[in-house]
Order: sequence, then structure tokens, then C-alpha cells
Amino acid sequence: AGRASKDDIIDHTAGILMLKKTGDMVNKGEVLCTLYSNNETALKTAKQQYLDAVKIGVCISKKFFSSIFFL
Repeated sequence: AGRASKDDIIDHTAGILMLKKTGDMVNKGEVLCTLYSNNETALKTAKQQYLDAVKIGVCISKKFFSSIFFL
């Protein structure tokens, strides 16, 4: 993290703080992560890569489904 290739100098100001993990329930407008960088171009690229990687959808767990239909 903090560099594009192993030969680059590490940018210790670059990073990501994950506030939600896979499977967590989220609400519209809720912050999922915070991206950090001193480089505006790198920050925009990281933001787009994150948005391309994240998939949000409706999911009902087996536990929830079972408690509704098999009590």
C-alpha cells in the first residue's frame, strides 16, 4: 500500500480506512470507507477503483429466512 510498484517510494499518507466489511448491513448515504492520499490524481483513481469493486444489493440471510418461515 502507498505505492504503485515495489520500486516506488512509499507514500505513508496513502491508505484506506474500512468502516464496513462484506456482509454488513448499510443504509443509503452511509460511509463505507475513507480514502487518504496527498495526490489528488491517485485519490480519484483509488475512489473509482473502490466504486468499481463494491457491489451493494439486497440479501436476506438464511437465518432470517428460516426464522420467518420455519418457526
